[in-house]
Amino acid sequence: MAWITSGAVTDPPDNAVLLDSGPLAAGVFVLPLLLMSADFQRFVRLEWRNAANSANKQSHIFIVDGSRIFDLSGRSITVLANERIRLVALGEVEGNVQVTALT
Repeated sequence: MAWITSGAVTDPPDNAVLLDSGPLAAGVFVLPLLLMSADFQRFVRLEWRNAANSANKQSHIFIVDGSRIFDLSGRSITVLANERIRLVALGEVEGNVQVTALT
């Protein structure tokens, strides 16, 4: 199992990347279990990025209010080489947030 986190972030700005898988190898990528903790209510966007990391192929918005577990595990997508999955803050945030992915 892989553990991916950017650690605790204080006052992240709009569009701050809270979690980034880094470039992925081509093939089937099993989505992670996302653990999110925050001391505020805020929207975040889960993004499937293209290989150039310049645009989203798909995205989905979640709301974080306190501590949440989003169980995406067991679901998979087929990615091309160097595509990535990331989680981005929507709107400026005052407070602390941490996101961890268990894959």
